[in-house]
Amino acid sequence: VGRALFNVPKLVLIDVTRDNLTLRSSLKEFCSEIPDVPIIALAREPDHGFAVELVKLGVSAYFIFPDEHRKIRDHVTLLYNDWLAKKQKERFVEIQQEVYDFRSIIGTSPLLKQTIERSRKVIKNNARTVLITGETGTGKELFARAIHYNSANRNSPFVGIACTTLPETLLEAELFGYEKGAFTDAKE
Repeated sequence: VGRALFNVPKLVLIDVTRDNLTLRSSLKEFCSEIPDVPIIALAREPDHGFAVELVKLGVSAYFIFPDEHRKIRDHVTLLYNDWLAKKQKERFVEIQQEVYDFRSIIGTSPLLKQTIERSRKVIKNNARTVLITGETGTGKELFARAIHYNSANRNSPFVGIACTTLPETLLEAELFGYEKGAFTDAKE
């Protein structure tokens, strides 16, 4: 297959027949080199056993063509919308990384430089949960976002919690969760 020989496709449609001897090896090779590309198999007549075999080889969907042309169109539309949402999310994360880069935190104070260095250490340690404390207006949220968008977890949602806005009785549940039945309406 060779990735350098062509631009990486966003979707592959293949016409399949059970007696195609090279199909299995070609699919295996393609899926090992480019695993994230959805492959839709189009067959002329239904064959459930063959469909299962194709799915095991990496095909994401199996349709009868032309009988299921509407299903094919709907599936391709769904795949396109998923791809578009993924690209938009990636672009959002890129923008957030630019905005919340540590180089954009300006100051000469030794304490500020120490805080930046500690934040970078948190990123290297791949911490998932960080508690930042400090006076109002000192840049806690700025550091929280800089840590998040420069870490390996950048594609996960950023969840900032202003602890001072939560009643003490709910703070523990908000940060650490709770068991079912721990209090009224604790369902899960």
